[in-house]
Amino acid sequence: MTRLLALCALLAALSAGEPSDKPKGKDGQPELIPQISGVVLDVPPFRFSTDVGATDKERKDFARRILKPMLETTEYFLKVYGLRARTFEDYAEHYAGNNFEKLVRVAVWADWETFRENFQRRYDTKTIPGAFFGIIPDKDAYGKETGPWVREIATSSEGAGDEQVLRHLYHEMGHLFMKTYIVVQVEVPSWIEEGTAELFQYRIGNGTKPEAERLQRQGWLMEIVSEGSAIPFSEFVNVKNLDNLDFTWKDPLRSTLQYAQAWSVIEFMIANTQRANAFMKLLAEFKARGEKRQMELAGQGLRGEALSDKLRPHLYDIQIEAVKKCYGSDLIKVEDNWKDWLTKLYEKELTKKPAIRYHRGEWRLIRARHVKKREEAEIHLARAEEIFNECMEKAPDAPEGWVGMGRIHLIKGEHDQAWPMFTRALEKGSDNIEAMLYGGIARVQRGQAEAAVEPLAKVVADRPNAFDANYWYGIALVAARGDTERAVAAFSVAGGVEKERAGECSWYEGVAHLVGGRQRPAKLALLRSLGQPGVPEHAALWLAYVMALDGERADALEMLAKVPASPDKEVLTKRLADNNAALPAIASDERGRPKLDDAGNYTPVESPKGKGKTKKK
Repeated sequence: MTRLLALCALLAALSAGEPSDKPKGKDGQPELIPQISGVVLDVPPFRFSTDVGATDKERKDFARRILKPMLETTEYFLKVYGLRARTFEDYAEHYAGNNFEKLVRVAVWADWETFRENFQRRYDTKTIPGAFFGIIPDKDAYGKETGPWVREIATSSEGAGDEQVLRHLYHEMGHLFMKTYIVVQVEVPSWIEEGTAELFQYRIGNGTKPEAERLQRQGWLMEIVSEGSAIPFSEFVNVKNLDNLDFTWKDPLRSTLQYAQAWSVIEFMIANTQRANAFMKLLAEFKARGEKRQMELAGQGLRGEALSDKLRPHLYDIQIEAVKKCYGSDLIKVEDNWKDWLTKLYEKELTKKPAIRYHRGEWRLIRARHVKKREEAEIHLARAEEIFNECMEKAPDAPEGWVGMGRIHLIKGEHDQAWPMFTRALEKGSDNIEAMLYGGIARVQRGQAEAAVEPLAKVVADRPNAFDANYWYGIALVAARGDTERAVAAFSVAGGVEKERAGECSWYEGVAHLVGGRQRPAKLALLRSLGQPGVPEHAALWLAYVMALDGERADALEMLAKVPASPDKEVLTKRLADNNAALPAIASDERGRPKLDDAGNYTPVESPKGKGKTKKK
């Protein structure tokens, strides 16, 4: 961590002299906050802005493609919540003293960097967003408040298709709806707040084809409940929103479990008419208790931040009582009922979709990758093997069991033993997405990246929002010296899906830009990676490489001195020691990972091969 902080300090100094296309302030003032330009469409309840597209027609077409399903989803959930069409205006009028805009702003930026800077500077935060929902006084390009307050949802489309953009927006719409329903400034317990946002994101029929991810989560959760590792409700319901942010950075497995469990619990709580009615009664109880507490605090003479600090956590104190009142059961009984419901749902789905059993084994593979002790990993791998053998026994003509066994071999580093398993899987289902995905991964790790590009492109076309598909497709393209711009887009999507690996994906973006001969985008991506979670220790070495390409050899050597020892560091240091020496070639090792090759010189890709076209969704 100390080394990383030192590198970040050095980077701040180095990047200060970087030429910028950002708008400048007047008379030595700071650079202006980037503002979104392009088209603006007012379609109540939204004011939709975007600069995605090269022409006004393209921008309007994009806006309509995104707005149509957003409006359909809005109408659907207005009915679920029992809210009238003008409920968003009602919220604005409730806070008329703050001069609220009646339309909710929605912005989709083409460029992630400008989206990030706009968010961080207006909200005065260093949080790195994939998307956000916020309520804030409007600010101009100088950072000065202009008068009205706004509710806003925003994200970037960089590297993402329509489905991924919609998923980001839907999740934030879940927060918007909850805030609009409750009205008063009280924090809804995170398991309900985030569970509802996940409900928006993974609702069948929302235009993002979430069925595969829903089935995957059901399999994971069945195994979690069976092994007794579900988060106990006594702990689960007391997780705060800030805790979720901490999990994303510090404990990504816990973050995955927290969000998946929250989604499943809310699905359970509205799974039939009786429970759905009880859920709406619970929200109404939260709303009433929040309003009552606000009046009590105001009666005590509290105002402003003092009132907000007392009001905000109130629902955590009364939620157990409220759940019992609305559901007629204490929290432990609700927890037991959820587990029973989950088990019955699994058994029902299993008769129609045997692949759900495969996802139970997949959860064990995920657990094995996250534990620190080898003996713990072996326990999870043994259980995964048991499940995958059961897959082959119960569904002998299906490929999933063979895919699972191949994945176990990959985790163990037994690549030669993995490949025959994927071959058998493809024989049993040549169009099976899991077989194509992990067969493609195996090819990359066998040094056959070019042969992996086409099957992985098909997987990305089918699963445009999946981390593994985009991550390995990008690696295959770079290792095959194929279409590096497509690789950058794939890594961008992957980093947006798994935030805890955003730094690694941004680093790969930088390498892909380098292989494609795009030095400035490479430098920006590598700089970005160092401020994100999951950044590899050697990322700064590649930044030193691009600095040397820019003629900044002295600065590159200074940075390189702080990088951990490695063969790549040795190669680059040797070349930089000679001012006249060309930089080493960028190659790939036998597992498809980027490396520096002292046997050749840097030569960017000129004629991409193995593009593997994907269809924008």
